[in-house]
Amino acid sequence: MTSSRVLVPLTMFLTAFAESGVMSVWHVSPTILSPGGSCALASAANGGMDSPGAQSKYINGTPKMYCAVSDSLYQGGKGCGKCYQLTGQAGTRTVQVVSRMENSERLFDCQLDSFQAITGQVTSVFPITWEEVDCETNSGGATMHVFGAEVDTAAEDLWFVSVLFFNVERGVHDVKMTVGNRAAPVDMKRHGSRWDAENMGGVMKPIHFVVTMGDGEQVTYDASNDPEFAKVKVAPSPCSGEPCAQGMCRSKWNSCGSSADFCNDDSLWTPECSDDSATTTTTTGTTITVTTTTAMPATVTTTTTTHSDSDGDGGCIGDPCSTQSHCRSKWGWCGTTTNHCNSESLWCGSEAATCECNGNKRARRLRGQESQ
Repeated sequence: MTSSRVLVPLTMFLTAFAESGVMSVWHVSPTILSPGGSCALASAANGGMDSPGAQSKYINGTPKMYCAVSDSLYQGGKGCGKCYQLTGQAGTRTVQVVSRMENSERLFDCQLDSFQAITGQVTSVFPITWEEVDCETNSGGATMHVFGAEVDTAAEDLWFVSVLFFNVERGVHDVKMTVGNRAAPVDMKRHGSRWDAENMGGVMKPIHFVVTMGDGEQVTYDASNDPEFAKVKVAPSPCSGEPCAQGMCRSKWNSCGSSADFCNDDSLWTPECSDDSATTTTTTGTTITVTTTTAMPATVTTTTTTHSDSDGDGGCIGDPCSTQSHCRSKWGWCGTTTNHCNSESLWCGSEAATCECNGNKRARRLRGQESQ
C-alpha cells in the first residue's frame, strides 16, 4: 500500500491553548481497552491489545498513558488518537485519547498509571490543566489497516470494508474512499478510529482512501493491492462496452436501456462515450469546424477538427468524428469498436483500418476523398 501527502491549510483543526479541568480514574486494568474503548483501537474483533491500532507508546508502553474523554473532546470520534499534555499536582504527562466517557462534569478519565503519574493518587477527582499536543509516532507515519471486507467472489466486486487509522499526530478529521467504477467518493461512516463503508453496491479497483488529518494534512492511501481486495477486479473503462441505440446506455450487466438501472456510474457505455455527443457546427464556404466536448470521469477534453465538405460520390454520408481513429456507426455514434468500424459505417477516420463507408472500398477515409 502506498500513500501520498498534501498539506491543506485547515488551521481550524489545530488547538494551541492551556485549559483547566478535572480528571478521574477510568480503570485499574492495563487492558481495559479490550473489549472497552469506543475508539476501537484495541477492540476484540481487531485483535484486542495486539491490534495494530493499539501499539502506540501510550497504549502498549509502560506506564500506560491513555484516557477516555468527555464529549467536548471526543467530538463524535474526531478526538480518537489525539494526545493531550496534562499537568497535575504530581507532574506533567502526555496521554492519548482512546475512548469516550459518560460523565460530562469531568474532561479526562484515565487509566490508573497515568492518573498516578499526574496526581500522585489512586482515586478521587483532581484539578488539572491541559492542552492538545502532537502525539509521538513511530517512523512508519500515519498508518491504515483494513480489518474486514466483504467481496462478492462471483462478481469480483466489493460491498463492505472496515479500515482503521492510527499512528497519527493529531487524529483523523475525515476519510473519503474513491474507487474505479464510481465518479463520486464512497461515503464512509466513522466509528471512533474505525471507518466503514457499507452497502456499496459492488465497487471495483483502483481503491484509494483520502484522509484529512486533524492538522489539515491530506494523505492518500492506495489500497488496491491490500490482501483483503485480492479478489476484487479492476473496473473496466467507462466506455469499454459496445454502443447502444440512441438515447440508451449499456449497464454493467451488458444490456442496453434508458432507465437509471442502465445509465449510472457503473455503465459500460453511455451516449457521452461518443466523442461528438455535444457538438456544435458552423459552416463557412466549404469548411466545417466541429467543436466537441467529451465528458469522462474527472476529465473534460475539448477537441476541434476541420475537414473538407466535398461530397465526392457520397460514400461517407455521416458527419465526421473528431478523432481520425474513430468511425461513425450506422446508429450515428463515434467509436473504435467493430460496431463502429465496419462496412455499414457512415464515416471513417483516416486511421480506422477496418472501416468502409457504406459498403465502399476500404481505401475511402474522408468524405469525398480517397487515399492514394
